[in-house]
Amino acid sequence: MDAQYFRERAYSLEVELKGRDSARSDSFEGREILRDEIASCIDKYMKLTGIELEDGFSLPVKSGRWTVTQGWSTRASHQGFTNRFALDLEMVDILGHHTIDGSDRKRYPEKSYSLGQPFYSMASGKVIVHIRNPKDPESDNMIIIKHRETPNSPYTGIRSIYIHGTDEIVIPGAPEFYDLEPGYHSLGIDVEEGDHIGNVGFSGTHYTHLHISMKIKKHENICIPFWFKEYWGLHPDGGPQYVNSATPRHGEYLGISEEEVREARI
Repeated sequence: MDAQYFRERAYSLEVELKGRDSARSDSFEGREILRDEIASCIDKYMKLTGIELEDGFSLPVKSGRWTVTQGWSTRASHQGFTNRFALDLEMVDILGHHTIDGSDRKRYPEKSYSLGQPFYSMASGKVIVHIRNPKDPESDNMIIIKHRETPNSPYTGIRSIYIHGTDEIVIPGAPEFYDLEPGYHSLGIDVEEGDHIGNVGFSGTHYTHLHISMKIKKHENICIPFWFKEYWGLHPDGGPQYVNSATPRHGEYLGISEEEVREARI
């Protein structure tokens, strides 16, 4: 079986899963089996097309308490080839509130703790920016990092995506935000893992958060599974724990240290 087979198989499973989700005609466990098979097909497709993902990535946030408000394969927008393995991150306080006064974060996105918080490159590479169209409320600001495609790179063929940023470009040497027309711009600027590349906003969405994903270059915008090298996490199913080579689940809290995670209340 070749790469095309696994791509088409993954697509057909996506269609089947979408039908089951819409009709709620299957158990949660049955849908999870389908999701696992989709991930397996994409993994085999990647290997057969020479796409490498050997190492984990760094967290795109460096301080504060964050929670995963949408994880892999959630019923909202994280479905299909383009978003199935995306994550949405939001900053919260010690009580789990998303806004400074406890107000509805979707009605008052400007009150979000996340607004203006810096985010960082998850690995080194070259920068592409997408500038939102101010006439289109669904158009967003986006940073894309093309990860180095060299024989020694563990990320060959992978692009990391960071969406919903503020109306600014913070990368040294880049043009001013308002000097660029709406659309995509390849800046030709290198960044290193951990470099500050943007600030969290709510462009193209109705609440403030950072949407991150990994996609395959030139392979039909396919979103792929990825994981972080290490982090302290806290999930409703258990207490604080140090995690490595894993992806946080929906509802999980993330912190940079054990102390930060222990302060989070669920």
